[in-house]
Order: sequence, then C-alpha cells, then structure tokens
Amino acid sequence: MKIEFKKRLIGKGILMYVDGKLYDKYDYVNMVSMNDYFVLKNNKYGIVTPENITPCEYDTCQLSGENFTVEKDGKWGLISNCAEDLIPCVADQPIFTYATYCIIEKNGKYGIFNLNSTDLVSNVENDSNFKYDTYSVSKNKRYVFVKKGKKIGVYDISRDMEIIACENEDASLLSHDCFDVVKDGKHGVIDNGDIFPHLRLDYSYDEITPTETGYIVKQNNKYGIKDSNHSNTNCDYEQVKYSHGYYITKRKGYYTVFNPDSEQIIHKKINLMDIDLFPFFNKSRIEDIDFDPKGNDFTQVSKYIIKHIKDTRILAIINKLDADLTTRYINLVNDDETLAENDKHDKIARLKRWYSNKKNFLQNYYDELNLIYQGQNDSLDLMKTGTRFDY
Repeated sequence: MKIEFKKRLIGKGILMYVDGKLYDKYDYVNMVSMNDYFVLKNNKYGIVTPENITPCEYDTCQLSGENFTVEKDGKWGLISNCAEDLIPCVADQPIFTYATYCIIEKNGKYGIFNLNSTDLVSNVENDSNFKYDTYSVSKNKRYVFVKKGKKIGVYDISRDMEIIACENEDASLLSHDCFDVVKDGKHGVIDNGDIFPHLRLDYSYDEITPTETGYIVKQNNKYGIKDSNHSNTNCDYEQVKYSHGYYITKRKGYYTVFNPDSEQIIHKKINLMDIDLFPFFNKSRIEDIDFDPKGNDFTQVSKYIIKHIKDTRILAIINKLDADLTTRYINLVNDDETLAENDKHDKIARLKRWYSNKKNFLQNYYDELNLIYQGQNDSLDLMKTGTRFDY
C-alpha cells in the first residue's frame, strides 16, 4: 500500500492518498518512524502504516518499541506496527513493552504477557493474571522482579514463567543466571541456568559475594568458600578475598593462598589481603612488555614483579631497564636540539646514575619478595614493600 500526503492548496488540512487515490483528510500528520504516521482528525488520533490504517478514535498515541500504545476514555491499549489491535484499551497506565513481552497495570495490579501468544487478548481480559503489586525490570531485560505485598519473586521473560515465587524478603541478580535471595534474614542462591531453577546455596548465610567461579559466604561473622572449581570450605576464616582465580584466607594470624586447583601455595604471617594478588604462573612474555619512556615505567615494572614473582625471567626485565630504557632516554636527550652539548653531557650523566639507582632498587625489591615466597622472611609486610610502587 503506497501512502502519500499532500497539503491542500485551498483551505486547511492534509490530504492522504492511497495507491494514487484520495483516501481521507487530516488536520495534522506526524511521522513517528520510517513509513509510520500519527494522524489527527477532530482532536482524535489514528495510526497509518504501509500495512494498515487505524481510524482516528484515540485520545493519545505513543510509540512503544516497535508497537504503539493508545489511550481511549482513560484506558490504554496496544496496537502492533501493522496497525492491528493487540490489546484492547483496558490498562490503567501506558503499557511497557520490550521485545516480545509487555507489562500491564489493571485495577491497580500488574500482569506480564507474551505478545506472541495466540491467547493474548483472553489472557489480558482475565483479571486473575494481574497478581503483582509492583515490578522492576533487570538491566539485561530478561528478568522482572515482582512483588506481592512485602514478598519478592522473579519472572523469567525468556521462559515465560515465574521462576522464583514471591516468598522472599529481597532478591537481586548475582550473575547472568543466579540470584541472591533473602528469606527470614538469611541469604541463599537460586540458579536458573539449568532446565529448572534450583537452590544452589540454602538460606543460611548472612552475606554472599560472587566471584568468577563461585561465592564467598559469611556466617556468624566468619567467612567460607563455595566454588565449583575449588574445595568448598566451612565458614571458619576471619577474612577471605578472591583475586584472579586465587582465594586468599586469614585465620589465627596466618594468610593462606589457594591456587585454582585448590592447592595451598602460601601459608605465612604476611598481609596479603590489601594487594592485588595476580596468578603466579602468568604466561605473558617479557617481549610483550613495551615500556613508554614518557610513562611511569618503574610503577609498571614493580607491579610486573608482583605478577611474575615465580618467573625467573623477571630478572631479564630488570636488566632491560638498564639496557633499553636508559638508551632510549639518552637518545631523546641527544636528539634534543634545544640543549647545548655540555647540558646534554650533564643530563646523560644524571640519567645514568638515576637508572642505576632504580635498577638496584628493583633488584632488591625482587630479592625481598622472593625470600617471602621461599619462606625465608615471614616478618616482611608486603604492604610496606608495595608503597615503593610510587617510584
């Protein structure tokens, strides 16, 4: 159907032609999307699309995703982008739509409906389908948190079903498919990733913190680990931290580090909680490190030592400072045409002394950290060592 609008040459109004023939006259025409129009006639709105034409009988029209919400006599309905009625005007408020579902308020209650359902109209007309007091949509638009009275549940749009009943005091999305749910003041985890939602962690924890592969749980002011890739532990630690696949725990003054294979690799009286503990067996190559002569190179190298403390190639990086960085800076000085030769000589001498001192510092830094990991120096506090990152 070919639609054309032409302004009248005599008098007011806009004429609409369909397939070259005069169809109707309107007071106002507003293009709301490609080939879709709101038209006004006698203070009533209609909708014109290439597929269909809706008569001017609505008080308000709004674009809602790929569809249109319309108001008639104080009630709202939904019309498809083909200008066909989807939902009659029975809603109290404009209808929220996203992808293939919509949320409708009717008589102060909310219902969730699948727009592709063949029973959509009858479902909307059935008052028993409106059972929620409030709702909020998750950021990924897949889940709707629904509330009955003071109890919260979760509706899964993709499954078109309520996956968590309104029996909880609170609920929040921990990851793509898992929820932190609270009942009687205790936290649990419900997993929606399988065929049917199931309780992964029972309602027995005061706090649950997600990691990449599991959870840190708190119970009676003690912490534990629940992780599919690790050996689960009871809540008997004073502190637990997760960092890049590793768990760091504190108990009775000792800090213990577990690697991704649940192996205990460190058990010392050194504070590991306040540093970012990177994997000890990082596979990055030294050749990939490109030091920027204008950047904070020694901060980079200090942090790299922490990352690669078990990698003997770290010594090559320290030597790289003296051989590579010094040469690059000296070249910058030599290429500076604004400096006299004597000034260049003095500046290069200062640079050599400066880099020599820095290299010695990094060598000592590596030696101190290596002693810690070899178990020869339990008293050294890594945080005190870490303040040297400011160089």
